[in-house]
Amino acid sequence: MTAKRSNGWQWGPFTFRLPFLHTRLLWPEFLQGVFVSTATGLALVPVLQAYFGMSFEQAVTCSLLYSFFIVSSLHTFGEPYAPGWNTPALPLVLAYVIAGYPDPVQRFQAMTALSLLFAGLVTVLGVSGLGTWLMRWLPPTLRAGIILGAAFAAFKKVFIDDAEKFLLQQPISTTLACVVCLVLVFSV
Repeated sequence: MTAKRSNGWQWGPFTFRLPFLHTRLLWPEFLQGVFVSTATGLALVPVLQAYFGMSFEQAVTCSLLYSFFIVSSLHTFGEPYAPGWNTPALPLVLAYVIAGYPDPVQRFQAMTALSLLFAGLVTVLGVSGLGTWLMRWLPPTLRAGIILGAAFAAFKKVFIDDAEKFLLQQPISTTLACVVCLVLVFSV
């Protein structure tokens, strides 16, 4: 059984897709992607400020770079293995880094090491083709459970654990951001 390849330039097991040449712009998906990526990307700003000692400008820059690399990886490598696994892992990784390292510099170094390790793992999965096998092998209910568990963990962190730090300082904007994310997540 051969999988149908979509338009693009093949380079090994990957497919490079140049925007507007190999992919077309669909306005509903584009607008939803802008809203969701802005909400999720900028949600990292207070976390980077509070736990990693960054200024607002540095945190926004990190968020923009992260968003750029996630979007460009889709076009460069053809299939998005990493973005779907980042979200469920984030609460676990943050809990490990925040609890294990008291200094913001050590936290940043630990997060960088974990990110490089994850990038290596995803590269091996992509180059070897094991990523496709893994996605087919995992039952959809388990994948949904992982993502739902991440949502519950994030909800608990914002509304219960760190309520005095985030929610109670900016209750309207935090609640509105969560509502917008929920509406956009379930609109497709």
